[in-house]
Amino acid sequence: MSAPYITADMLVQAPTGIDWTTTVRGHTSLTDPVVQAEIANICWRATNMARAYCGQDLRATVDTEILEAPSFRAALQPSGICRVFLAQWPVIKVRQVQVALTYPCVWQTLDSSQYWVREAFTDTLDGTGAYSVELAPGVVTWAYGRGAYQVSVQYVNGWPHALLTQPCTAGATSLALDEVTGAVGSQLTVYDGANTEVVAVSASSAESGAGTVTLAAATQYGHAAGVLASALPGAVQEACFLLARFQAMTRGTTAVAVPGVRGLTAAESGGGPQKWEIAQAYALLAPYRRVI
Repeated sequence: MSAPYITADMLVQAPTGIDWTTTVRGHTSLTDPVVQAEIANICWRATNMARAYCGQDLRATVDTEILEAPSFRAALQPSGICRVFLAQWPVIKVRQVQVALTYPCVWQTLDSSQYWVREAFTDTLDGTGAYSVELAPGVVTWAYGRGAYQVSVQYVNGWPHALLTQPCTAGATSLALDEVTGAVGSQLTVYDGANTEVVAVSASSAESGAGTVTLAAATQYGHAAGVLASALPGAVQEACFLLARFQAMTRGTTAVAVPGVRGLTAAESGGGPQKWEIAQAYALLAPYRRVI
């Protein structure tokens, strides 16, 4: 993992109603390394809570799945097309598909013309996107019975999410990122306070890992190293702000209990400090949960 879903700077600037100078007892300055470290820890804990609830990492990752076919998750259609349902979503690109009919597996790599992403992911704002790949007729058949084939799919899923590894000046046409997976063709929001802007990525020096992305248009502002550049939906980040606030409101002797909140059940709004924030955060994250 490269970066939490929200950074310390984003959290401090967000309208959470929290005085973050009180994060660590005895340390009252946001420039204090102890305070900065704990706020960063809160961001990571909020990120991990979101990941645990969704059952998947929402940032762009490369995954490989091996499934039996024909089967429930590799279903043959009347047309002969085999539709493979993948566990991680949204699928934004398939790197490789291999098929084997023997054991041990002797893999046959399919030409890219023999598979495609069904309903390719295009919406970067909502919890929607592709979750299946279709294989051309004849790649998988019923001739050898159920589960006779092994199908291996390597694919990219999620939303691009990275930190700048080097500063850039206004008018820059490229950005150095610590993770470029899925970045090509995406629009990244560079979260930098008053200098926040959206950039479009047209090319990348690598498919995954650290690299440099080329922008379709130059940046309007300069940005320091460590600034977040992300395509994660705003609802996911808002959920993380709520989860971070929940942590801040439940620490030590500064814990605060609030009355029930109208519209939430007793279990959601009572029984503990600020439990309504957990319910609201999970409601925001619900559309992004893994379903397989």
